[in-house]
Amino acid sequence: MQNPINFYISEKDRFTKNAKVLKNKLSKSSLLRLVVFIITIFALYYFYGNLKLVLTTSFIGLILFIYLIVKHGDLSYQQKKTKELININQKEINVLNGDYKNMESSVEFIDPEFVNGDDHWYSGEATQALNVKLNPKK
Repeated sequence: MQNPINFYISEKDRFTKNAKVLKNKLSKSSLLRLVVFIITIFALYYFYGNLKLVLTTSFIGLILFIYLIVKHGDLSYQQKKTKELININQKEINVLNGDYKNMESSVEFIDPEFVNGDDHWYSGEATQALNVKLNPKK
C-alpha cells in the first residue's frame, strides 16, 4: 500500500504540471481569438462592397469567435478546478505533517472520556455528554 503523503505529493505534482499546460493553452486561446477577430475585421474591410462575401465572412468569423470563447471558458474552468485540486492536496499534505492551521475549524474534546452514556445517540445527547469545543480558524 502506498504511503498517503507520497500519494498526495505525486497528485499535487501531477496537477501542477497540468496547470502549467492549461496556462499555456489559455494563452494560445487568447491569442487565437485576437487573430480571428483581426482577420475577420480585415476581411470585412477587404470585401466591402460585395454583400455576399461580407455576410459570409461575418458569419464565419462570428461563429469561429464564439466557438473559441466557449473553448476558452472550458479551459478556464479546468484551470480553476486544477488549482483547487492542488490546494486540496496541499492541505492533505499539511494535515499528514501535523499542521492543522489552515483547516477551517477543528474539534477539541475537553474531556475525551465518554462516561455515563446510555448508548443512545438521539437529539441533544451528544452535545451534552461529550462537551465539545470548536476552535475557529486563526
